[in-house]
Formats: sequence, structure tokens, C-alpha cells
Amino acid sequence: MNASEWRQCLGELVKEGARTYEENHYFEVPMTIPRAQLMMLQQICFVQNRRRCWLWVLSNCSDESVRKVILQHEYEEAVKDDYSESGHLDLSKRQALAVGLKLEDCVNPEPLLTTKLAGYAWAWLAKESHWLKGLASLNITEWFNDNRLLAEVGGGASSRRIEQWSKGIGYTEEKMPDFKAHSKADEKHGEQFLKVFAEFAAHPEHERLVIEGAKEGIRIHGFLREGVAQAMEKLI
Repeated sequence: MNASEWRQCLGELVKEGARTYEENHYFEVPMTIPRAQLMMLQQICFVQNRRRCWLWVLSNCSDESVRKVILQHEYEEAVKDDYSESGHLDLSKRQALAVGLKLEDCVNPEPLLTTKLAGYAWAWLAKESHWLKGLASLNITEWFNDNRLLAEVGGGASSRRIEQWSKGIGYTEEKMPDFKAHSKADEKHGEQFLKVFAEFAAHPEHERLVIEGAKEGIRIHGFLREGVAQAMEKLI
């Protein structure tokens, strides 16, 4: 498949994943301050795990051109891009502070068991799988923030969370820097590896690895979302 065909293939998988009960339940829980705090702490756990996972995929890949793309991705996520001078984890922490958490709460937050298990699953894929499969399992989650792709289900994840928070606790986008940035940044990151898949997954066996990785990443993503949704519902 060429890059355009990969966009179509992976996009269809994401649209299917976005229609599941688990993905939609997460956005349907009415937002309160305690629930927003829980969501942000789990988001920080998710981001911290991703930084490690991307480096494991990097270490498994020997091709210099792909390694450069991964490093560029991680520079924008962890160091600096158009949306942050201090990396995207800083955006998550700033948003956590906006809902009343303290900085020390954000340093090493306690993951829910479901968040921890999802992290283990992504870590295993990143460390123990072929790098194409690990890469696909990580990259596919960024597609869930693509407003263009997911317009029919209410938009990308960050845009839906902005609406959820605005309706529930009356926050403006300026108090949601993490969601505001990712509603735009991940449209670019979602497509960043299409040329990599086109070049390195031309063989049917490698094509299968990318599709398997994407499907598994989507399932893990839904599992993570549902765990957070159920935990939020237990709070007032």
C-alpha cells in the first residue's frame, strides 16, 4: 500500500474503534472537578508510559531514516513544538493544576489498575514486537484526535473532551491547554508515519504487522478509556 492507501486503511480502523461503547462511554460521563482531576492524572500516566514506549520502538529500529522520524516526533512531544515550549507533558500538568491539583500530585500519579495494564500492554508491544507493530500500536492512538477523520462521531478525542469539560464545569479552551494542543498536533502526528509504512511494510508479512499493531493499539486504547470512565462514575 502507498501512503494514501495506508491513510484509508488505518482511518477505517480508527473510525470503527471510535464507534465502540468503550470509546463513547468515556465522553458521556458528565464532568465534575473530581472527575476532571482523575482524568488528568490518568492522562499523565498515559503520557509518561508513551515516552518510554516510543524510545523502545526507537531502540528496536535500525533504519536511520525511520529513527530520525521517531526522534522528530519525540522532540515535538517531549521538548518543544508549536504548542508548547516545554513539551506536551507540561501541558497536561498545567491543565491538572487548573482543576485544583498540586504539582506534586502530577510527578508520579498512581495509575488505575486498568491504566497500568494498558501501559504494560503497550510496553510489551513496543519492546518485544517487531518495530513496525510496536510503532503502529503507538501511532494509531494519535489518530483518535483527528477532527477531520472523526467528524461523524463528534470530532477527535480532545475536541470531544473540550466539549465535555465546557458543558460539565464551564471551562474555556484556555484552561484546557492539553486538549487544545492535541486537537491540532495529533492530526500531524497521526499521518507522520504513513510514508514509513508505505516503504517498510510493502511485504505482506510486514503489512500484516502494521495492521495487527494498529488493531491491538485500538483495543488497548478502548480498555484504558473504559477503565477511566468507570472510575469517574464512582466520583461525584
